Amino acid sequence: MVAEDVTITEEALVVLEAKEVLAVVSEEREVQHLEAVVSEAKEVQRREKVDLEEEVNPEGHRHQDAKEDSHQTERLERVIFQAELQDVQRVHLTDQEKEDQEKANTFC
Repeated sequence: MVAEDVTITEEALVVLEAKEVLAVVSEEREVQHLEAVVSEAKEVQRREKVDLEEEVNPEGHRHQDAKEDSHQTERLERVIFQAELQDVQRVHLTDQEKEDQEKANTFC
């Protein structure tokens, strides 16, 4: 009889722990859902603000777009320059490796 009571008590504790875990998981899901809703609402507000700014000052917004385009062009030019520089360095390294190999072959 005592052994049955202990077993029942242990099973009850396991069930209670499982319920607590499920409650925590459920709360975490609720929090994630609310965070997603808040994030979406912020994005909608941001878009509405941009749309409102375009309505109020379309020229200013075009100027901002032109600035962003200019910055993107500058970044692209830097990336192209760096790529070209790396190509030149690779060629230089390849030439140097050939010279080193020729020197090594003359010593052998």
